[in-house]
Amino acid sequence: MQLARRLAALAAATLVSAAAAAQEPAWGPEAAGLRASISMGVAELRIGELFVIRVRFKNVSDRPTSLHDQDYHAGADLVIRDEKGEPVLCMKACVDYMMPPPKTFFHALKPGETFSVEVRGRVRYQFVDAARRPANDADREIYVDFSDETFGPVHGGKFTAALRYAVDEKSAELGRKLGFDPVWTGEVTSDKIEFSIRAMTREELDRNLTRLEGGSAAEKLEAAEVAGANADLKASRALMAMLAAGGGKDLWQVAEALGAIQDTSLVGELQEIYRRSLKEPERGPSDRPNVILNAIRGLEPDRAKLNAFLVEVLKSDAPVAVRTFAMNGLSLERDAEALGAVVAVAKKPAPRCR
Repeated sequence: MQLARRLAALAAATLVSAAAAAQEPAWGPEAAGLRASISMGVAELRIGELFVIRVRFKNVSDRPTSLHDQDYHAGADLVIRDEKGEPVLCMKACVDYMMPPPKTFFHALKPGETFSVEVRGRVRYQFVDAARRPANDADREIYVDFSDETFGPVHGGKFTAALRYAVDEKSAELGRKLGFDPVWTGEVTSDKIEFSIRAMTREELDRNLTRLEGGSAAEKLEAAEVAGANADLKASRALMAMLAAGGGKDLWQVAEALGAIQDTSLVGELQEIYRRSLKEPERGPSDRPNVILNAIRGLEPDRAKLNAFLVEVLKSDAPVAVRTFAMNGLSLERDAEALGAVVAVAKKPAPRCR
């Protein structure tokens, strides 16, 4: 399975729970000499935690075989069900976004050998305007984010997960043409694992806020993700400080965390930080002006006010990359002044904008 390249961009995390120990591999029944299992590092997930589901395949026959995982719409399905047994999430665990050469879609297994892959994700509260948040965390919708794929919303509680892996003769024939023979065909399932999802306590969020304010660079970035996932209003000021002081591509995650928290009182201050950022040296394609614009777009609830600000940016002498970013936002709006400002750019000698 080819998740490694894309998922490597996610930082590793050690998930610790006093209430639940690590689960042992849940091996399913043997099918044509193959067994499958899934396991998690913990049995209880807190909102905001980065978690890992480990998928394993073992050749329990006395002959070598090869596994195939090329097709986006086939192969391994990771199905998560709620307490009623209803499927709430279904992840195609075989997805490869980077499209490597075909041979890397096959994995030769000798008798007794095991092949495994880690699927990483994070549990978040569903994005919602601060004014419409339920008072009780138990009533808030959550979703599970596997890298670029998001599933939900659901409510917290108890869940099960299981794996189904199926390969047909057509896929096997492709492997044989590439020199892999035999290629395993059939359908195999894992046993199911159980886990629960719960809200973080205020004490846990305060510890996260301490890391956000005084941790290492890596700790601050992870703490920002946790704060955004929990929509922790108390963390807004610390995230603002990171935007005001820092630079680099990781600030996009800080801006997204602010957007998830939805503290709309920060819009005016963000606009001032944006204007100051234009006077700083350029920092490359992930420079701070665009990051701050992204935060403003996520927080400003009044579309007319947002459009007016983006028009101001477009008409300014801001760098081309910044005006292009503003124009991309304006191009999605049905607003006469906004579209007029976009058309006016086409008459100016800025090739990238034009």
